[in-house]
Amino acid sequence: MGLPVKLWRSVGSRTFVFFVACALVFLFVFNRMWAIYYSDMVHQPLWDQEITQALWLELADLDPPIDIAALQKGLLKRIPFAQGEDVRLDSRPIDSQAATLPSTWGVQSAGPVDWVDLPEIGSADSARHAHLVHQGQHWTWVSLRHLGQQHQMLVHHRVAHQSLERMWKVRDKTILYQLPTVVLSAVLLAWMVTRLMLNPMHRLSQQLNDIGRFHPQERVDAQGSLKEFESLIGAFNDLLDRLQISYQQAGRFSSDAAHELKTPLTIVRGQLAQAINQADDHSDLQVRLSLISDEIERLISISDKLLQLSLADAGQMPLAVEPINLSDWVAELVADAASFAPELKTTWEGDKGVMWHADRNLAWQLLTNLFSNAVKYNQAGGWIHFTLQADGKHIVLDIRNPTDADLQGLEEKLFERFYRLEPHHNRKTGGTGLGLSLCREIAKAHGGELSLHTEPGRVVVMRLVAPLDPPRADPLS
Repeated sequence: MGLPVKLWRSVGSRTFVFFVACALVFLFVFNRMWAIYYSDMVHQPLWDQEITQALWLELADLDPPIDIAALQKGLLKRIPFAQGEDVRLDSRPIDSQAATLPSTWGVQSAGPVDWVDLPEIGSADSARHAHLVHQGQHWTWVSLRHLGQQHQMLVHHRVAHQSLERMWKVRDKTILYQLPTVVLSAVLLAWMVTRLMLNPMHRLSQQLNDIGRFHPQERVDAQGSLKEFESLIGAFNDLLDRLQISYQQAGRFSSDAAHELKTPLTIVRGQLAQAINQADDHSDLQVRLSLISDEIERLISISDKLLQLSLADAGQMPLAVEPINLSDWVAELVADAASFAPELKTTWEGDKGVMWHADRNLAWQLLTNLFSNAVKYNQAGGWIHFTLQADGKHIVLDIRNPTDADLQGLEEKLFERFYRLEPHHNRKTGGTGLGLSLCREIAKAHGGELSLHTEPGRVVVMRLVAPLDPPRADPLS
């Protein structure tokens, strides 16, 4: 049920279904209206003319005096679907200009008779037909003057209906054979109309997606867009202006706060280091000063990371790109893990000699921060496994480890600034909640992406995908 619901929620799918339905309904209604029109306005007059011509041709083939039985037999052959009770004939000398219904027919018209002349068969009043209704039954009355005789014929309309039904059967059979083509044509037409209507929306969506967070000066160009989208584009551009101002103010605050705190914190750290050295070893004063020094180091770390994040937000993170043997770095981390985290089993596998063009300091900060998080949020007696691969264009570094943390919804929340896992939101594990946010920004600055994945068995995978080639400098930086 998920896929149909998603498709139905799409404007394109709804528009496509709407046009297909409209096309099929139009074809059905057109077919029915054409059937009614053809039956009343085309087929019936043609059939009336056809039976009049049949009477005229049959009279021309017979020698006078006309034998009514022979005439009826010939007409039953000429008129399709006609039976003996459907055709009534009468022949008499021309005695008046007005044609009257013979009493032997037992048929009387329920209303006035409107005659229709057929000049292609004979002169006025010599060849004509009319419709009449008797006891709810419809008849065609034909009057034809030939060789001094007035010949009249009455044909029941069910003969015409049978002829029309045969035509409808042929039509329905033809439509049945052509139905796949008709449906396919309707689908193609609906697809073309839907695409034509949605193209402006797709172009607008592409323009919105092209506005990157590192190019806040870009705006959606309303020129060439539909008039209905101009107000939407204007509102969106105004929203971008307000967001840019708020974003710049927040970034400026973080940057200014980090700069303003850096100097006094550095001075306080130096004074505390001097006071700790002057205090008696293992004294209560020295212990308390050491605790204060740890908090000062924590504040300095936060200010440094906030400064780096503000530079990343502005797209101005400095990069001194150089080739780095990433395989050697991973091997070095795994070797150091024996002393750094002896309770964990740390292993790695992958390609040797993988060279990554990146900023050495930032890349090392990224790698060590990911490793540190894998150690902090691991299980007791757990493990850490590195996997490094290169496909010629990108590197893929996976760091796997088991964890006791709740993994639901971690894929994005873990990269939020100052977000920390609740069970570990304490000072025992250290950290500021900015490490992974900074790691993602470092990856983006190198043209890569950092993401979190989960695997069965409460295993998390931190995946770094980055290009091997050095990133191009942003001209707007």
